[in-house]
Amino acid sequence: FELYGIISSSKEYKLAWALNKRLEIHLVKQEDVHLNFLKEGSVTVSNYLFESGNSKYMLFRNKLFNQIDNKSAFLLPELQKFDFFLTRKEVMGDESKIISKIKEIPLVDFVSRFPVNEIKSKENLIF
Repeated sequence: FELYGIISSSKEYKLAWALNKRLEIHLVKQEDVHLNFLKEGSVTVSNYLFESGNSKYMLFRNKLFNQIDNKSAFLLPELQKFDFFLTRKEVMGDESKIISKIKEIPLVDFVSRFPVNEIKSKENLIF
C-alpha cells in the first residue's frame, strides 16, 4: 500500500469530507480501533474507510490519546510532525495525481508520500 502523511490543523471529519470531494471517494467513520502499546498502554485510533472493488483508502489521526491517564502517543512516532495518514491500496492509480489533488485542498498545509518499508513502526498500521 501507499502511505501519505498530511499536515492539517482541521478536524478529522472536515479533512475526510474534503478528501472525499477532491479524490472522488467516500471515506466513512469506522468504529475506533483499540491498540495496546508497551510504553503508552492502550490507545484509541480514530479512522475512516473507503472500499470499492479495486481500491481501499484509510484515514488515521497520528496523535493518539490514552484515555486512562490522558497521555498522548503517536501511531507512527518517527513521523510526529504529521497530523494524519492516508493509506491507499489501488490496482490502478497514479501516485503523482493523488499528491497533486491532496495539495489542492485548502485544509491541507503539506502532504508527502513515504516508502512503507522504511518506516520503523509500520506494524502499527496493520489492524
